[in-house]
Amino acid sequence: MYKYHDEYKKAAGDPKAQARWAHKLTWQIARHTISEELLIYPLCEEYLGARAEGQNRNDYLCIKQKLSHLQTLTPGTAEYDDTIDKIMSELHMHNDNKETTDLPQLEAVLGANGSKEAGYMFTHTTNFIPNGYAPETLPAKTLADILVLPMEELKNTLAKFLRDERMKSNNGAFFCLRWLYKIRGMSLN
Repeated sequence: MYKYHDEYKKAAGDPKAQARWAHKLTWQIARHTISEELLIYPLCEEYLGARAEGQNRNDYLCIKQKLSHLQTLTPGTAEYDDTIDKIMSELHMHNDNKETTDLPQLEAVLGANGSKEAGYMFTHTTNFIPNGYAPETLPAKTLADILVLPMEELKNTLAKFLRDERMKSNNGAFFCLRWLYKIRGMSLN
C-alpha cells in the first residue's frame, strides 16, 4: 500500500500513470480496511475487549469516508493529492498503533499457532476483496459500493467465497471458513 502511494507521487505530471497508481492504491486500502473489519476487529473484541476496537473502527470509518470522497476527485489534482496524503497519514498512524499495541496483545492471547493462523486468514480474506480489475467476488462492483456494503453482507459473501474455495481445492479455505464461523459464533455443520 505504501509502495503504491510512493509510485503515485513519483508519477506526478503523468496523468495516466497517476490514475493507474491511484486505482491500485485505493483498492489496496479498501482491501486492507475491509479485511481488518472482517477478521482483526472481531478477534480483538473477543480476546482484548470491545473498548480497544472502538477507536480502530472510528479510524477506519474516517478513512472509508475519505476514500468515498476520493472517488469523486481526479488523480493528480491538488485536492486529490491532499486527500490521499491525509488518508495515508491516518492509515500509517493506525497501522503503527495496531502493530505495536493491539497485535502483540492479540498474539500473546492467541499463541504462536493461533497468531500464524490469524495472519494466514487475514491474507486469505484480503484476497477475497477484489482488486478493482476483477470484482467478481462481491455483490458490489465499484469501490464506492463496496465501502458502504453492510458488514453482515460482507461476512456472508466471504463465507460463501470460502465455501466455494474449499470445494475447488484444499488451499486453506477450510481453515479460513472455520475461523470466520468461529468469530461469528456459528458451526460449520
